[in-house]
Amino acid sequence: MRKALNIILVCLFLTGISSELSAQKWKKNRSFLTVHLGGSNFLGELGGSPDIGTFGLKDFDIQSTRMMLGAGYSYRIAERLNIKANGYFGWIGGDDAHTSQINRNARNLHFRSILAEVSGQLELYLTVQNTGPQWGRRRTSRMPVTTYIFAGVGGVYTNPKAKYTDGSWHALQPLGTEGQGLVETRKPYSRIAMSFPYGIGLKYEINRRYHLGIEYGIRLTTTDYMDDVSTTYFDVNKIRAERGDIAAYFSNPSDPTDPVAFNGTSPGNQRGNPVNNDSYMFAQFTLYVNLYKIRTNICSFQY
Repeated sequence: MRKALNIILVCLFLTGISSELSAQKWKKNRSFLTVHLGGSNFLGELGGSPDIGTFGLKDFDIQSTRMMLGAGYSYRIAERLNIKANGYFGWIGGDDAHTSQINRNARNLHFRSILAEVSGQLELYLTVQNTGPQWGRRRTSRMPVTTYIFAGVGGVYTNPKAKYTDGSWHALQPLGTEGQGLVETRKPYSRIAMSFPYGIGLKYEINRRYHLGIEYGIRLTTTDYMDDVSTTYFDVNKIRAERGDIAAYFSNPSDPTDPVAFNGTSPGNQRGNPVNNDSYMFAQFTLYVNLYKIRTNICSFQY
């Protein structure tokens, strides 16, 4: 009898101070391992909308959507602030055959590439999930949902490749398709660049151990060569003499009998748009695994 009375007294005491402790409940939801799965899309010179000069979301090409996956670590430093470190691996691509814009379609360029990103991000919570002692009970009117915006910085690696007439795929960066390495003013580009992610997201607390998230983000970069296209056409004959037939083909694979291509692909004509760097975007689902050690006790209704 005395043991039962002591249990009741302890539970009543914990219930009495629950309002004071509720402000600290988020500390039990601060450290997570994360697993990501979703889609990636390239925003650059190739493919895209039927208009000239568009970039970003206006140039979205759904046919070029590829898969991405990743993993990371998330740590909540304050009730409305969270930091996270992520690693992603995926694929991107673009193809002028996907656009009805006459000049880009006649250009006939395409590429595909692996994509590896490592980044650190800061999340600002716009709404905070309810993790109080009444979470999960029918009488609660609040949902365990958190919405946030984020921004960060990282690095990205790509290796653009294109398909030759015999069906083989070739890395484009060593070929210097815009005359890189053949003249002093055109240096070979790096396949590594900085990336600057930003976007929005939502987290739903399934239970104390697992959360599920949905996130959309755009990545700005410091390169315009994720697709191997940036400036103007170079002399195909000079590329062929120095780099061979494959490099010459990829520098200008347009149909010479097409009047649009014939008039628009001579040396010095626009091949890409160096004003706007390339970017890419992720839309992903995230599984959060809470690393906080959950202890069961006699007052199990307490969080």
